[in-house]
Amino acid sequence: MNIRWAISGALIVMFVLIAIGYLSGAIYSRINRTGFSLVPFLCGLLGCLGFWFTRHPTLHRLWWLPFLLDCGSALLLVTTMGFLIRLRFGRKNVRGDS
Repeated sequence: MNIRWAISGALIVMFVLIAIGYLSGAIYSRINRTGFSLVPFLCGLLGCLGFWFTRHPTLHRLWWLPFLLDCGSALLLVTTMGFLIRLRFGRKNVRGDS
């Protein structure tokens, strides 16, 4: 077995387990109305590295996909895009005071 497959497999397994943990924690906190903190990019970075180290050509080309599947990264990306859109196309100062 190649060391590259072992590293890739370990990183992908960690990505999947952490992503499941994030998702279950977010669902649990939503149901019980409690707070839940996601660490952005940690899970996505592990998945990207796992996809990058693999010798499978399809997974190697899709190295960016774990960033979109990671709850923390996706939530941060959507929030940032919403903020930038609101900043660009938001309501202007109607009263004229600064």
